[in-house]
Amino acid sequence: MKKTPKNILTASALIAGRTGFSSSAQAQDINFDGSESTDFNTGGNWVGDTVPGGGNQAILGSTTLESATADFDTSTTTVNGIEAGDAQNNSFSNATTGVFNMNSGTLNMGYNHTGRFGGTGTFNITGGSIIQSTGFGGQWGTQGADSVGNLNMTDGILSLTGTHLFATDSGTSNVALSGGAWSTQGIAAGGNGGTANFTIVGDNATFTLGSNGFSSAGGTTNWTLDFGASGITKVDSSSTISFGGTDNLIIDLAGYTGGSEVTIFEAATSITGTFDDVSFINGDGLLTYNADSIVLSVTAVPEPSSYALIGGLLALGSVMVRRRS
Repeated sequence: MKKTPKNILTASALIAGRTGFSSSAQAQDINFDGSESTDFNTGGNWVGDTVPGGGNQAILGSTTLESATADFDTSTTTVNGIEAGDAQNNSFSNATTGVFNMNSGTLNMGYNHTGRFGGTGTFNITGGSIIQSTGFGGQWGTQGADSVGNLNMTDGILSLTGTHLFATDSGTSNVALSGGAWSTQGIAAGGNGGTANFTIVGDNATFTLGSNGFSSAGGTTNWTLDFGASGITKVDSSSTISFGGTDNLIIDLAGYTGGSEVTIFEAATSITGTFDDVSFINGDGLLTYNADSIVLSVTAVPEPSSYALIGGLLALGSVMVRRRS
């Protein structure tokens, strides 16, 4: 039976506010309308012809433009916050979508809301740096059953402070990490019936958690670890990792040629709880739950010739079915 962590942060401590770098609570929204292009740093693409600054929220997906995509290339920009696919106070409701593509340059932000109140928001990070230097956190797929928050990262730097909510209040979040450096002070996942999906591919990325660690409770959290030839990126916390909701793990060992033991989760303080369901694709293994780590012992990995044999058997079966019909 799973242990329910007692140190889950309260909702009031987690909610990210709409104040960031600005010293005033009256920071202004500036809506992206894409009048000239998809370039974030072109004034003509924003209502009022002004690129958002430190006293502004950059709004992607609003009453001005129902579906907005903005590309960030080169330059250095500071904004109070970014709201992508946040349907709050929006006449389009759950039809609102916002996509932010980080390709190069540096973006300093106070907070982010990505897919809220029935909207769909996406951050695609292929390069550059997103730096959050305030403690206001962020939200990904929150505040409604139809809310979807996506984070796809293949390169670059994503440095977040505060606790970030993933799929709380019955929303859905999808994270795909295959490269780059992602660090965040804390993650709270899958609260109040939400579903948070974390997929890690290979070992070309880093994923580190700070003083608030990782916690799941009240919803479903699905982890997929897709091993590369040499291994998988470890989830590394400088404090705690707490599994307290419905937590599932899928491990794909196709092509893995590394050692027989791999640490997949590690916490400086403690790890509490266990996975409800563990399944393997293309191989087999056992998990060992230690006080501060979860270690995978690989017991079987298919040889490349096995894939050819399986493919041949499937093809033969298909021919036999056709002949019978």
